[in-house]
Amino acid sequence: MDVEGIYRKSGGAKQMREIQQLFDQGQVPDLTNEHLWNDINAVTSVLKQYFRELPDPLFTYQFHNEFIRSTNINDPTERLQYIRSLINESLPLENRDTIRYLMCHLHRVQERCDVNYMNTRNLAVVFGPTLLRNPDEASDLLEMNRKIETIDYLLNHCNKIFDCSDDKKEEGAKD
Repeated sequence: MDVEGIYRKSGGAKQMREIQQLFDQGQVPDLTNEHLWNDINAVTSVLKQYFRELPDPLFTYQFHNEFIRSTNINDPTERLQYIRSLINESLPLENRDTIRYLMCHLHRVQERCDVNYMNTRNLAVVFGPTLLRNPDEASDLLEMNRKIETIDYLLNHCNKIFDCSDDKKEEGAKD
């Protein structure tokens, strides 16, 4: 959490390959072993790569336009309700749970932005194009700012959308 540029910097190719191979073989590497995996950017790069390579993005092609349209909603209460509804009532359960976990994690990362320099905007720039993909490549590029705005909004309203406070309680119990 305290590494400068976490999620922004690319990891070493060798460690990324090794981590990916273990996952591909059905093994779960102990990524907390700092002697074996001393490049946190390799770990974060594998995660970003995983989301980038999903055949259907985490926010799904089916609801992509709805998430992009949410950037046009000016009323704060209406926008929050719209986003909550999209996530909780439209997305498949697996996507919703993964989004919640990821957004709460990224929220905790940005809480340390004074050390890691990864505020919500920086994280949104990294994850927006990966999590919100348009199947039409031309439109995908044109929507870049709106994808970033969507993820930035989610991170800035994380507790209201996902109630990440439960995750902090669980983290505290593990420490």
